[in-house]
Amino acid sequence: MSKKTELNPQIKNFRELLDFSVKTYKDNVAYKYKGDMPVNMTIEIKDGTKGIAHSAFNNCTNLIEVTIPDSVVNIDSFAFSGCANLSSVAVPDSVETLGTHVFYDCDGLTDINLGSGVKTISQSVFNNCDGLTEITIPDTVTAIG
Repeated sequence: MSKKTELNPQIKNFRELLDFSVKTYKDNVAYKYKGDMPVNMTIEIKDGTKGIAHSAFNNCTNLIEVTIPDSVVNIDSFAFSGCANLSSVAVPDSVETLGTHVFYDCDGLTDINLGSGVKTISQSVFNNCDGLTEITIPDTVTAIG
């Protein structure tokens, strides 16, 4: 006969911390892609999302396209780094800041459209994006890495 025991409070809190780390959205921020990504995946980030967190889609090599809604104002560091097959991104006018290394190592990126609201392009945003041959920087940009 099995005996059911109650976890002590410290273990419960640790478990909550683990559960938090795999949540996809929290407080209108996209935190982390959860699960195995199918080949040739297209993602539409849900409307109302305010930001894309650090490393949210880091190394999602099966991601080929992402749609970012007009509600997003910040794309944090390394958000899409290592997404080697990501080919096209439209950064909406609502985004003001691109964190460091946002598209680092996105070899397949050939088309990027930066919205007119972008003010800051941080360090190494497009580093190692070998497929990207041209980019138009909006007049609103006041700081580059």
